Amino acid sequence: CNSYASTLGVQQGWHLVKVNDEDLDDAISIERLELFLESQLAEYPTWPLRLAFRPPTAKDGNATTVCTFTEQPLGFILPSRVPKIGKVRVGSPAHTMGIKEGWILVRIGEQPVPHDRNMKDIASMLREAVAPLPDSGTKLGPSTWRPWGSSNRF
Repeated sequence: CNSYASTLGVQQGWHLVKVNDEDLDDAISIERLELFLESQLAEYPTWPLRLAFRPPTAKDGNATTVCTFTEQPLGFILPSRVPKIGKVRVGSPAHTMGIKEGWILVRIGEQPVPHDRNMKDIASMLREAVAPLPDSGTKLGPSTWRPWGSSNRF
């Protein structure tokens, strides 16, 4: 969804055979591979999360604004029925980037967000994409703003 590998053309079904200068054993378990990759990647920053929005007044369906997030919380709420921004918290990264209420979320990373998709699925996709971002610890309003505390807060 939001991967550097996809931007480089890595395709599903390819096998990882080497990391840095270390060859990988073909018989390595998924669990050991995950631990190995986590140890190798620990020193690198999280890949930024790119979200694309379309203003509701855009005449051209391709007129989008792409925002790059490097930490959470993002600072917006999606309503329960459509992937449209319902609220943007003042002072949040979303507000700083100019995201407006009413804008429609059209892409999470490289994955398009179909307008007719179940909102629960879209929120799940977004939570999965936001989860690896470091937590800024920023409070947006009276309580800490967390995507896992609400089905539609990001």
